[in-house]
Amino acid sequence: MGEVIDFPLKASHYDQVEKYILDILTTRDAGLSEAQAREVAAEFKPIYDRLLNDDSAQVEMPADAIPYFVEARKIYMERLGHAGCVIIGLLARAKLHTP
Repeated sequence: MGEVIDFPLKASHYDQVEKYILDILTTRDAGLSEAQAREVAAEFKPIYDRLLNDDSAQVEMPADAIPYFVEARKIYMERLGHAGCVIIGLLARAKLHTP
């Protein structure tokens, strides 16, 4: 443990997120089998899709507001990354405690 692995918020395909989940959950310290980690990845996929679904929304705004929007989006994405890690952790914990 002790190593920080950033959540792949800019992943273009869920395969990258699944690889991230498998990498962090199949370490000796995590205690999950590869099959359990794959189950967590499958359970997380609809959550991930919902969290990062922007519906390709287009928003018009004044040009002077764009820097504020960019900064707000950066903060939002950092929080989504944290939320994603927490959710993955909870799903993994549930797997560990399921008979």
